[in-house]
Amino acid sequence: MKILDIILSLDPKAGGPQHTLRSITPIWRSMGHEADVLTFDPPDAPFIAPDMPKYALGEPLAKARPGRRPRLLSRIGYQPGTIGRLKQIVAGYDVVIVHGLWNFSTLASRLALVGGKVPYFVFVHGMLDPWHKVAYPMKDRVKQAIWPFNEGALMRHAQGVLFTTQAEIDLANNSYRPYRVKPLLVRYGCNGPTDDAAGQIAAFHAAFPQLRDRRFLIFISRIHPKKGCDTLLRAYAATRDALGDIDLVMAGPDQTGWREKLEAMAQDLGIADRVHWTGMISGAAKWGALRSADAFVLPSHGENFGIVVAEAMACGTPVIISDRVNLHDVVQSADAGLVSAHDLDSTIGALRAYAALPPERREAMSRNAVACYHSHYELEAAARHMIETVSESLHGLARP
Repeated sequence: MKILDIILSLDPKAGGPQHTLRSITPIWRSMGHEADVLTFDPPDAPFIAPDMPKYALGEPLAKARPGRRPRLLSRIGYQPGTIGRLKQIVAGYDVVIVHGLWNFSTLASRLALVGGKVPYFVFVHGMLDPWHKVAYPMKDRVKQAIWPFNEGALMRHAQGVLFTTQAEIDLANNSYRPYRVKPLLVRYGCNGPTDDAAGQIAAFHAAFPQLRDRRFLIFISRIHPKKGCDTLLRAYAATRDALGDIDLVMAGPDQTGWREKLEAMAQDLGIADRVHWTGMISGAAKWGALRSADAFVLPSHGENFGIVVAEAMACGTPVIISDRVNLHDVVQSADAGLVSAHDLDSTIGALRAYAALPPERREAMSRNAVACYHSHYELEAAARHMIETVSESLHGLARP
């Protein structure tokens, strides 16, 4: 089967879907499929590799003139003159999977795919979570206004819309109107670390020597209001005495310019000397950070999956997450960590509960975390299940 994945960007700073797409494409190729990726990145972007993506339709950085496009068009990733090229490309594939919503790739995909002969699927990656309705009501009104004409139309005509948890399906039902989709539940996963634990920990310590002899909780995600960064800082300040010598590491790219305000908040809360800001970490250093942490913490207000949660469990690191991380029920049933509501008091309670755990209980959670990852979130099994789900849907389409 010839598969084309369309995503706005493969920039690793953009989050989990980009990382996962880079990982599952080689697996699909090893299964005998012709799997390619198309983005609207500049072909000379530093993160573009020789075989990933196959198509990068954006304007080359060498030719780009900063500030030429209106801010709104730049924000959605608009690339002029690409829709005709996209229509030509998709015609050569058996199936297309469109990743994400609310950007130029969605508009281009709708214009190229709706009414065409190539069947396609939409993978929403949590972008219908109703948290945005409360957090950004004005933006939500704009989204509802364009929904019937773009995102809603793209999804309505899709062969299927891919979700990673039943909770995500249920939440999406309360998103935008009219809502007419064919939901399909697919497994999702991630690569675990290699066996070089000592080398990964050494890489982390080399990058951040100030943490070499420190115990710490770690947050790894985008520095973004949805992730509950401010809640975590306040909860850590409230439990500092209970946690003893355990510091807090805040790791991730700052996409909205919020970090400066959060650092000021940490100063006001009297915890600035215990909070370490690393920026984005990746590769061996990231695995070393997860292996070195006492626990991983993500009090997110909305997370369709949470790849880094699965990555932490793969390292044997217990997780402390909110019940808005949609794999929380699996974590809870596996006893791989602690789950709380996403408000401040509940997050404080979860940190206090973790601080009170005896060493043998934390060690049991560590073992359970590894077992949970292998049972539910190994990437190869997830990649196979996704292709099987897509193939079964296409076979149903082909039957008279």
